[in-house]
Amino acid sequence: MDELLTSFQKYLFSKQCKEKTIKSYLYQIEKISNGELDFLKRHIIPTLVQEMEFSNREYFIDRITSSYALRYFERMTSYLIKNPFVSKAPITVYIFDGKKDYCIGDSALETLYDDILLINCIFYENSQKLHFRNTPSFDEMTVHTIKSELQKKDLNIKNLAIHIVYLKSDIKRNVLTKFCDFLYDTDPTENYNYAGNHFYYMACNESPKKVGDNYKVLQPLTSKKPFQIAIKDSTRTYYHDDEETPDLILIKTDLAKILNLDHKTIRKNFVLRKKISFVKPNKAELIKTYNIKSDETILDIYFSLSSTNEFLKDKHRFVKNDDSEQHCHLEGYSYWYKKGQALKILKVSPNFFDQNIQKICSHIEYVSGCARYFSKDLEYLSTHDKNVLNAQKRKEIYSIKSIRKRKT
Repeated sequence: MDELLTSFQKYLFSKQCKEKTIKSYLYQIEKISNGELDFLKRHIIPTLVQEMEFSNREYFIDRITSSYALRYFERMTSYLIKNPFVSKAPITVYIFDGKKDYCIGDSALETLYDDILLINCIFYENSQKLHFRNTPSFDEMTVHTIKSELQKKDLNIKNLAIHIVYLKSDIKRNVLTKFCDFLYDTDPTENYNYAGNHFYYMACNESPKKVGDNYKVLQPLTSKKPFQIAIKDSTRTYYHDDEETPDLILIKTDLAKILNLDHKTIRKNFVLRKKISFVKPNKAELIKTYNIKSDETILDIYFSLSSTNEFLKDKHRFVKNDDSEQHCHLEGYSYWYKKGQALKILKVSPNFFDQNIQKICSHIEYVSGCARYFSKDLEYLSTHDKNVLNAQKRKEIYSIKSIRKRKT
C-alpha cells in the first residue's frame, strides 16, 4: 500500500472510524486518484469543491436571478476547469414552464457559463452583451427554435426558468473532506484548509439556490423611526430593467420577516391582492405609496426593496407625548402590541380604543385591521392620559352596573 494511503488509514483508525468505512474510504481515494495519490494531494481542494458543487444537483434560475447565477457560474467554473480531476460528465440544460422541462441540450463545466448566457439573452431579452469565454455548446438557432415552439404554446417566455441538472456523482464528498482533514492535520497550510477556501464557501453558501435573505437592517424599528432595510450583498444583484441598483431582491419569506407577519397574511395581502387598501382621493399617488412593487416568474414572486422601504415609512406613525423621548431608542417588534394586548394595558372599552388610540399612541399598520401599538406609549397613557383615565372609570362604572343588573 502507498505510504500516504497507509498514513491515511492510521489517521482514520485514530478517529475511531469503523473498519468497513475505512475500507470504503481507501478504495474511493484510490479510485479518484487513479493511483496517483501525490497528484490528488496537490489538487485536493479543487476536487473537493467540484464534488460540493455537483452535490447541489440542479438549479432553477429565472430572469430575476439569472445575472447573479451567471456571475456565480463564471467564477465557479473558471476555478473548476483548471482541476485535472474535473468531471467530463455532461450537464443537461432545460427550459422549465412550471410543470414540464423542454431539453435544450448537454453542456459541460467548460461551457456552462456561455450556454446560460446565450439562453439568458435570447429568452429574457437581456441587453447584456454576449461576451463568451468559450464557444457555447448550443448554437443560437437551436435556442431560437425552442423559444419559437414555446411561444406557440402561448407561454410567457420571460416568465420561464432555466433548469440545470448535474449528472449524479458517484464520489462521496465525505471521503474527500476526511482526506483533506488528514492532510491538514499533518501539514496545516492553506493548501488543505478547505474551510477557508472561497470557492468551497461559494459552493456551500452562495449557489444560485440561495435566493432570498439578501437584505440587512439599515434602520431598526423604534417608536420614532420606521424599520428600513438595505441590500446585504451587492454582488448578488438580479436583473431588473437594466437599472444600476438592484431592487427586486426580496422573496415572500423575506417580506414575512421584514413585516413580522405570517406567510398566510403575506400571501393574502401582498401576493393575491387585487385591489389597493385604504382608498384615497389621488389614486395614482395611492398606488405608488401603498403598493410594494413586485414581479413574478414561474419560480417565485420578487418584491422591491425600495418600495418596501416606502411602505414601511408610510405605515409608521409616531405620536409624541411627554414620555416619548425616554423610550424612543427601544428597537424591534417585541415592543409593539396588537389590539387585544393593548386593551389589557389600557383597560378601556373597545369602542373608546377604536375611536381614540391611533391619535394618541405611536403605531404601525402594515395590513388593514392588524395595527400594532408601541407598548411604552400604552403604559404611559394608561396612567397619565386624562381621556384614557376617564374612559377607564366609565368602563369600571359600566362593569359594576352590569354586575348589579345581572344579580337583580
